[in-house]
Amino acid sequence: ISIIDNIFINKSASRGGGLFNSSGRMYVTGNTFNGNTGESASGISLEFAVAFILNNTFSNNVGYNVIYCEADSQIISNNTISNNIGSGIVCSKDCKTTISDNAITNNTGPALVISSNFYSGAIVYIYRNFLSQNSYIKGAGIYFSNGGNHTVSNNIICNNKADSLGGAIFCNNS
Repeated sequence: ISIIDNIFINKSASRGGGLFNSSGRMYVTGNTFNGNTGESASGISLEFAVAFILNNTFSNNVGYNVIYCEADSQIISNNTISNNIGSGIVCSKDCKTTISDNAITNNTGPALVISSNFYSGAIVYIYRNFLSQNSYIKGAGIYFSNGGNHTVSNNIICNNKADSLGGAIFCNNS
Protein backbone atom coordinates (compact mmCIF):
# COMPACT_ATOMS: atom_id res chain seq x y z
CA ILE A 1 0.00 0.00 0.00
CA SER A 2 1.19 3.54 -0.76
CA ILE A 3 0.24 6.39 1.54
CA ILE A 4 1.26 9.67 -0.06
CA ASP A 5 0.69 13.38 0.79
CA ASN A 6 -1.86 13.02 3.59
CA ILE A 7 -2.34 14.92 6.84
CA PHE A 8 -2.96 12.93 10.05
CA ILE A 9 -4.11 15.29 12.83
CA ASN A 10 -5.32 14.45 16.34
CA LYS A 11 -5.73 10.70 15.76
CA SER A 12 -5.49 8.21 18.62
CA ALA A 13 -4.91 4.45 18.99
CA SER A 14 -3.09 2.17 21.41
CA ARG A 15 -0.66 1.23 18.59
CA GLY A 16 -0.06 3.57 15.69
CA GLY A 17 -1.88 6.83 16.41
CA GLY A 18 -1.52 7.73 12.72
CA LEU A 19 -0.85 4.39 10.99
CA PHE A 20 -0.49 0.73 11.96
CA ASN A 21 0.82 -2.01 9.66
CA SER A 22 1.28 -5.68 10.47
CA SER A 23 2.74 -8.22 8.05
CA GLY A 24 2.57 -6.13 4.91
CA ARG A 25 4.52 -3.78 2.66
CA MET A 26 3.98 -0.05 3.10
CA TYR A 27 5.32 3.02 1.29
CA VAL A 28 4.72 6.23 3.29
CA THR A 29 5.92 9.54 1.83
CA GLY A 30 5.14 13.24 1.99
CA ASN A 31 2.73 12.99 4.93
CA THR A 32 2.26 15.18 8.00
CA PHE A 33 1.57 13.62 11.42
CA ASN A 34 0.59 16.24 14.00
CA GLY A 35 -1.03 15.97 17.43
CA ASN A 36 -1.57 12.20 17.34
CA THR A 37 -1.41 9.91 20.39
CA GLY A 38 -0.54 6.26 20.79
CA GLU A 39 1.01 4.10 23.48
CA SER A 40 3.23 2.09 21.12
CA ALA A 41 3.62 4.80 18.49
CA SER A 42 1.97 8.15 18.09
CA GLY A 43 2.84 8.30 14.38
CA ILE A 44 3.50 4.90 12.75
CA SER A 45 3.66 1.40 14.24
CA LEU A 46 5.17 -1.37 12.10
CA GLU A 47 5.11 -4.99 13.24
CA PHE A 48 6.66 -7.59 10.93
CA ALA A 49 6.21 -5.13 8.08
CA VAL A 50 8.44 -4.04 5.22
CA ALA A 51 8.23 -0.25 5.03
CA PHE A 52 9.68 2.79 3.33
CA ILE A 53 9.10 5.88 5.49
CA LEU A 54 10.34 8.85 3.42
CA ASN A 55 10.00 12.66 3.49
CA ASN A 56 7.36 12.91 6.26
CA THR A 57 6.94 15.42 9.09
CA PHE A 58 6.08 14.29 12.63
CA SER A 59 5.42 16.98 15.27
CA ASN A 60 3.51 17.51 18.51
CA ASN A 61 2.65 13.81 18.86
CA VAL A 62 2.38 12.07 22.25
CA GLY A 63 3.34 8.47 23.04
CA TYR A 64 6.28 6.25 24.00
CA ASN A 65 7.70 6.85 20.52
CA VAL A 66 6.80 8.40 17.17
CA ILE A 67 7.86 5.56 14.83
CA TYR A 68 8.00 1.97 16.14
CA CYS A 69 9.53 -0.87 14.09
CA GLU A 70 9.37 -4.48 15.24
CA ALA A 71 11.14 -7.07 13.11
CA ASP A 72 11.38 -7.20 9.29
CA SER A 73 12.95 -4.45 7.13
CA GLN A 74 12.46 -0.70 7.03
CA ILE A 75 14.08 2.31 5.38
CA ILE A 76 13.43 5.51 7.31
CA SER A 77 14.89 8.51 5.50
CA ASN A 78 14.57 12.29 5.05
CA ASN A 79 11.93 12.74 7.77
CA THR A 80 11.59 15.57 10.28
CA ILE A 81 10.66 14.35 13.76
CA SER A 82 10.43 17.26 16.20
CA ASN A 83 8.68 18.58 19.29
CA ASN A 84 7.13 15.25 20.27
CA ILE A 85 6.58 13.78 23.72
CA GLY A 86 8.38 10.43 23.51
CA SER A 87 11.26 8.91 21.54
CA GLY A 88 11.77 9.59 17.83
CA ILE A 89 12.35 6.15 16.27
CA VAL A 90 12.39 2.80 18.09
CA CYS A 91 13.69 -0.39 16.42
CA SER A 92 12.95 -3.53 18.38
CA LYS A 93 13.70 -7.24 18.06
CA ASP A 94 14.94 -8.44 14.66
CA CYS A 95 14.79 -5.20 12.71
CA LYS A 96 16.91 -4.81 9.61
CA THR A 97 16.58 -1.07 9.33
CA THR A 98 18.36 1.83 7.66
CA ILE A 99 17.86 5.20 9.35
CA SER A 100 19.37 8.02 7.29
CA ASP A 101 19.20 11.75 6.57
CA ASN A 102 16.55 12.49 9.23
CA ALA A 103 16.32 15.55 11.50
CA ILE A 104 15.23 14.36 14.95
CA THR A 105 15.08 17.30 17.35
CA ASN A 106 13.55 18.57 20.57
CA ASN A 107 11.79 15.36 21.67
CA THR A 108 11.31 14.23 25.29
CA GLY A 109 12.88 10.83 24.70
CA PRO A 110 15.95 9.53 22.90
CA ALA A 111 16.12 10.43 19.21
CA LEU A 112 16.74 6.73 18.45
CA VAL A 113 16.20 3.59 20.54
CA ILE A 114 17.69 0.35 19.22
CA SER A 115 16.58 -2.54 21.43
CA SER A 116 17.44 -5.96 20.03
CA ASN A 117 16.89 -9.41 21.45
CA PHE A 118 20.08 -11.07 22.63
CA TYR A 119 21.67 -13.15 19.82
CA SER A 120 19.19 -11.76 17.32
CA GLY A 121 19.75 -10.93 13.70
CA ALA A 122 19.06 -7.24 14.25
CA ILE A 123 21.06 -4.96 11.97
CA VAL A 124 20.51 -1.20 12.07
CA TYR A 125 22.47 1.29 9.96
CA ILE A 126 22.34 4.85 11.27
CA TYR A 127 23.95 7.50 9.09
CA ARG A 128 23.81 11.20 8.11
CA ASN A 129 21.14 12.09 10.70
CA PHE A 130 20.90 15.31 12.70
CA LEU A 131 20.01 14.43 16.33
CA SER A 132 19.75 17.49 18.56
CA GLN A 133 18.03 18.83 21.69
CA ASN A 134 16.43 15.54 22.70
CA SER A 135 16.23 14.73 26.40
CA TYR A 136 15.95 11.54 28.44
CA ILE A 137 17.31 9.80 31.53
CA LYS A 138 20.00 7.95 29.51
CA GLY A 139 21.07 8.02 25.87
CA ALA A 140 19.27 11.16 24.71
CA GLY A 141 20.83 10.92 21.23
CA ILE A 142 20.93 7.14 20.68
CA TYR A 143 20.01 4.44 23.22
CA PHE A 144 21.30 0.93 22.42
CA SER A 145 20.11 -2.08 24.40
CA ASN A 146 20.67 -5.84 24.16
CA GLY A 147 23.05 -6.50 21.30
CA GLY A 148 22.68 -6.67 17.56
CA ASN A 149 25.03 -5.66 14.77
CA HIS A 150 24.68 -1.91 14.26
CA THR A 151 26.63 0.85 12.50
CA VAL A 152 26.58 4.54 13.41
CA SER A 153 28.37 6.77 10.87
CA ASN A 154 28.51 10.45 9.80
CA ASN A 155 25.76 11.74 12.10
CA ILE A 156 25.62 15.08 13.90
CA ILE A 157 24.65 14.36 17.52
CA CYS A 158 24.64 17.61 19.49
CA ASN A 159 22.97 19.43 22.37
CA ASN A 160 21.10 16.36 23.68
CA LYS A 161 20.60 16.10 27.45
CA ALA A 162 20.66 12.91 29.52
CA ASP A 163 19.87 13.15 33.23
CA SER A 164 22.51 10.55 34.08
CA LEU A 165 24.43 8.65 31.37
CA GLY A 166 25.23 9.09 27.68
CA GLY A 167 24.01 12.47 26.49
CA ALA A 168 24.94 11.45 22.93
CA ILE A 169 25.01 7.61 22.99
CA PHE A 170 24.23 5.07 25.72
CA CYS A 171 24.97 1.35 25.29
CA ASN A 172 23.47 -1.26 27.64
CA ASN A 173 24.40 -4.94 27.08
CA SER A 174 25.40 -4.06 23.51
